[in-house]
Formats: sequence, C-alpha cells, structure tokens
Amino acid sequence: MSDRPDIDEMIKWLEAHGPDEWHRVANSWNFDNDDRVLNWIVDNPKCDKATALDIFWLCAPDYSLGFKDRDAIMAQAAYNVVAYDLSTKIVNNWQAGRYKTALFATEQVSPDYVAGYESQEVAIGQVNLPWIIPADMRKPIVGKELDCSGYAEGYAPELAARLEELGIRF
Repeated sequence: MSDRPDIDEMIKWLEAHGPDEWHRVANSWNFDNDDRVLNWIVDNPKCDKATALDIFWLCAPDYSLGFKDRDAIMAQAAYNVVAYDLSTKIVNNWQAGRYKTALFATEQVSPDYVAGYESQEVAIGQVNLPWIIPADMRKPIVGKELDCSGYAEGYAPELAARLEELGIRF
C-alpha cells in the first residue's frame, strides 16, 4: 500500500471495471491529483481512443511548446512534467497503434479547441519535444456519450462511498 490509499483503491476499482468507467474517471479527474490513475488508464491495452485523446488534450499540450524540452519544464515548472510525460506517452502509444477501439465520444476534442493546432508540426519542430500531434489526434471522435455526473474529481459515487466506509480521505 502506498502513501495514497485512495489511489490504491481507485486502481483496484479500475481493474474491476471497464473502459466506460475509465473514460468517466479520466474526464472528471482532477489533474492536481496523483498521476498513477491516468497512467494506469493510458497504459491499459483496452483504453479507448477517445479516452486517450481526452486525457491528452486535458494535459494542455500547447503548454509544452513554451519549453525547449523536458529538462526545461523540470527546471521552471516541475509540477507540469506530469502532463508532459502523459502527452508523450499518449502520442507514442497512438502512433504505435496501441489504442484499438473508438467506442466513446471525445469530450475534450472540439474543432474550436484544436483549430490552432493545424500547423503544430511546424511549431513543435522549433522546440525539442519528442512528439508531433498526429492529424487524427486533432479530430473529435463521434461515439457513445457517457455521463460523468456524480463523479467527484474522478471518483465514482460507489467508490467514494467505499472510501468513506474505509475511513480513507480523498
């Protein structure tokens, strides 16, 4: 057990549930929280494309463009390296074809939001980032829309109740 029993319980809960719950968790997750949950989701071979995309765009990849490389982010804003690392992992997984299904609708990828990324290949080429945002990562996915209401900072109501029963704060 780690120093974050709530995160340990969350990962156990994720293991017992499927991609639809992972998508809800990802889209309601508080990025100030532990990154192990989002890493668990994007590392899972059953992670849906829409879930990976939503996490990627929630990482605000445009922020990374302001830095020469990961070391520069660490030196100036170490707390943002989590988003940088997640962005890098998702792009690498995407390009490797790891995300196979596209069952869900993206919630974070809208044409308005990604319009400024049409020429990101050029912008990213000017810095030393290990990724280019692939064109198909800039397009919304039309699929099943999932209701995330009731999720408090990523915690499903049933998980929140379980944590309270166990006396675990989150």
